[in-house]
Amino acid sequence: MDICPDILQLRHQLETNLFLNIPENEYLIIQLDSIDQLETDAYDCQWLPKFFPKNVKCIVSTLPDYGDILSNLKIIINYDPLSIENTQNLLVLVVPFEASTVDIVFNNWLQMKQRSFIRQLMEVRTEILPLFMKLIFDIISTWHSYDSIDDQLKTLCHVDDCIRYLFNQLQKKHNSILFHRALCYMTACRNGIGQNELEDVLSLDNNVLKSVFQHYIPPVRRLPGILWTRIRNDLDEYITEKEIDDSSVIYWYHRRFIEVVNAQYISKLSIDERKIIFGNMVDLYKEAWKGKNKPIKIDDPKLVGKYDLKESNGEIHANRFITSQPIEFVDVNGHVQFNKRKLNE
Repeated sequence: MDICPDILQLRHQLETNLFLNIPENEYLIIQLDSIDQLETDAYDCQWLPKFFPKNVKCIVSTLPDYGDILSNLKIIINYDPLSIENTQNLLVLVVPFEASTVDIVFNNWLQMKQRSFIRQLMEVRTEILPLFMKLIFDIISTWHSYDSIDDQLKTLCHVDDCIRYLFNQLQKKHNSILFHRALCYMTACRNGIGQNELEDVLSLDNNVLKSVFQHYIPPVRRLPGILWTRIRNDLDEYITEKEIDDSSVIYWYHRRFIEVVNAQYISKLSIDERKIIFGNMVDLYKEAWKGKNKPIKIDDPKLVGKYDLKESNGEIHANRFITSQPIEFVDVNGHVQFNKRKLNE
């Protein structure tokens, strides 16, 4: 199947090229999870076929009160609140887990990890959201037998509490400034950021480099890729890769993470911090420091003396080896392509 430029062609392609090629003795199940996280122009759901063959089923999930998506889905299935006999089985409300269900799921998960169940963490709650349970499980599954139970964990009541707790723990584990800035850069981009782009913009951030290279000045003033890789490995369960503007980018797989980062980090940035972060993003796409040496001021007196930087008042200039961001380029097939990432961000 080709990539469709608009939703009408997408629906037509599904109805003709895909559905008609499913043998009658076989079944196709299409599962579209969290369509509320699509672009807003997809909320009308007009890209969904209105009719499916008998051997094709489509399962769609969304938040019930977000962007009128549920109302648009009801229109597609001809939902009539006065006569719901034929359509009521098509709408299923996903309710929070009951405590008994949590016990079963948790025991199964922990058995697979060869862990014991920490019952006191859940016994005070009667209804638990799946994401909340997943976050709690991820947190406690990293414990060792000799670790004591963190009392703060018992106070977590909502999904946002768990995400903040997770971020605080990872911030202690990794470089605090690096972790903070990495989350800001990734979330500040509207649709995510490429792996190379993130490493580039972190390398342009003087505060990040100062925090990473506290005890020496390396010959190459660029963030070691392994540092971000370690952070990503710890966040891997909550990050997804997707294709945006013909490029692979990473972004949060659930909206709650976006909202927590915005509330916990981005909204609390000072004016100067905002200028630095968004200025670095602009410099990245403008190629302001491509092939050029960007200055950085060394504040540590020991490093200033060690590297004889008194005459320059601690300032040095170094190439950050930033990836090129041309407006247009020639692809492997010899066709001219525009850098949509640069144009849209």
